[in-house]
Amino acid sequence: MYQNIIKEFLNGRKYDPRHIEGYMRLQYHTLDHLDRDTFKKEVEVCIGVIDAAGKKMAEKNAQSFGL
Repeated sequence: MYQNIIKEFLNGRKYDPRHIEGYMRLQYHTLDHLDRDTFKKEVEVCIGVIDAAGKKMAEKNAQSFGL
C-alpha cells in the first residue's frame, strides 16, 4: 500500500520504494497518520538518506522491516 504512494511521489526516479519505506519506518513506526504533504516530504528525506548511505545499506534496512 505505502509503496504505491511512494512510487507516485518518485515520478519515475529510480529508487526502490521498499528502501524508502524502510527508512520512513525508522522515523515512524506506523505511516497511517502521515498526511499527504508530510508523506511526500519524508520520501524526499529518504531519497537523501539513500544517496548518502548507499543502496546496500538501504536494502539491509528494508529487509530488517520484512520489506
